[in-house]
Amino acid sequence: MNKLLVILLACLCASSFTPGSEAISNLELITSNNELEMKPALIHTVYFWTKASTTETQMEDFERGLIKLGTCPQIETYYWGPPAPTEARGVVDNSYNYAINVHFASVEKEIEYQTEPIHLAFIKAHQDIWEKVIVYDNIVK
Repeated sequence: MNKLLVILLACLCASSFTPGSEAISNLELITSNNELEMKPALIHTVYFWTKASTTETQMEDFERGLIKLGTCPQIETYYWGPPAPTEARGVVDNSYNYAINVHFASVEKEIEYQTEPIHLAFIKAHQDIWEKVIVYDNIVK
């Protein structure tokens, strides 16, 4: 949830209003407008396949590294995790071990991120356990 929405919700909760009041419809309008304005310009998605020889300790260290990676100052929003246990279908690839979804405010921020010391330290610390890495970058319309 973006910070502005949290602030708006806190302000509305602190004031007295009844469900269905004008405050609710104004909040929906404000939220809708802010979501349009707050969209990231670029989404950077990375899939990691780890080597079969990767130990549990290495995986735990990798997860700590994923958490630290999310602190890069260029990042607007960051998510990481293993594949979801969704229904097996021909179009679903859940063969990877972890994925990250990184939202950047601009293409320039993603370019800065590529040389960010936290990002470079993450690569150096964990690249030996990767069998395969695939990156998908897309512009948000």
